Amino acid sequence: LTNARTALIAAALYATSQAAVFADRHFWPLSLNPLLTLLSLIFLKSKNYWALIATLVLAITADPSNLPLALVMAGVAIWRNYAKWKQIGKPFLTGALVFLTPLILFDLRHQGENVKGIVKLFSRVAGQGLSLNGLADGLLLLPKTLTRFWWTGQTKVVEMLSYCYPNAQFRQQVPLVLLMLSIAILILVWRKLPPVLHYLFIVYAVGLGLFGFLGYPVFDHYLTGWLPLFALITALALDYLPKTLGAGLAIGLIAVNLFLVFQTTNPYGLSYKQELVVWANRELNGQPFSLESESKCHKENGLRYLFEISGNPPAQSFMDGNFAWLYQNPPRVETPQLYLLVTDKDFSVFQPIISSRQFGAMKALITAEPVVPAD
Repeated sequence: LTNARTALIAAALYATSQAAVFADRHFWPLSLNPLLTLLSLIFLKSKNYWALIATLVLAITADPSNLPLALVMAGVAIWRNYAKWKQIGKPFLTGALVFLTPLILFDLRHQGENVKGIVKLFSRVAGQGLSLNGLADGLLLLPKTLTRFWWTGQTKVVEMLSYCYPNAQFRQQVPLVLLMLSIAILILVWRKLPPVLHYLFIVYAVGLGLFGFLGYPVFDHYLTGWLPLFALITALALDYLPKTLGAGLAIGLIAVNLFLVFQTTNPYGLSYKQELVVWANRELNGQPFSLESESKCHKENGLRYLFEISGNPPAQSFMDGNFAWLYQNPPRVETPQLYLLVTDKDFSVFQPIISSRQFGAMKALITAEPVVPAD
């Protein structure tokens, strides 16, 4: 795709970008997207179609937002080799069989749940109508995410990675100057990019625009596979500048992002939650309790599981409605003797507090009856 110097700069930018560092460190299927995107490009160029189809099946199985990647890579491979169908037919048909068979068997066993999901998608569109603002959000998500590759302006992990829509919406409020710069850079380097990246960009932009136009929120999580490509695009843009100036800007970007990486904290992180569980188990002293949450955006997720593996699962919890079917032991029917409320809000309560303590951004309160926050 480029020369060794540009590739080295791109690698350095990717390795130090705050957005890329924390997206890769987060334990979720999206961590594989950058690697799978690059492997797809490598296998497509080398015409290793068995490896390509295996990579694409893994990509869309791990995260359905990789579907545009799979469509473009498969489409380009077929278009380039339509006269040699035997060379690509077997791997592609095998990949389709491996991917579709579990979905079909699942639907047959579960009364067509996947098909029902597709029907619900279009029924929601029919009920809510189309959104021009959503169309604009989808079309602009690629250049906005490019600006976040350079600079996020955030130092809390939960704000950078949360699926919660308010956080995702805030991440799209990038400075106008940076947005215009990212659009200009995309136009500038367009002719330097190979055609397959042109197709990939267009399909992602159209897909995101259509998704937003249908009234669905769009998230920058969908573009984690683009992070190494954003590094390449940035390095190609720096190539247009005098070497000294380009190198200086690259060093500046690296320095700013490294500074942000070391400033970033997670006040809802595992260490704080583990401390909370140890403290709560000591204070609860084996009495049946109910685990409650008054926070938004799922910030206390994982707490119930930590109590489970500590040997003291709550009799009831705020997670039961969604995840009780996953528990090793079902929720107990007994009435809790104590209530453990975890929140990141600052409010007063009417009930007497037996014990309380702060853990990062989370405050834990133990009471003898359900907590009703005062207005």
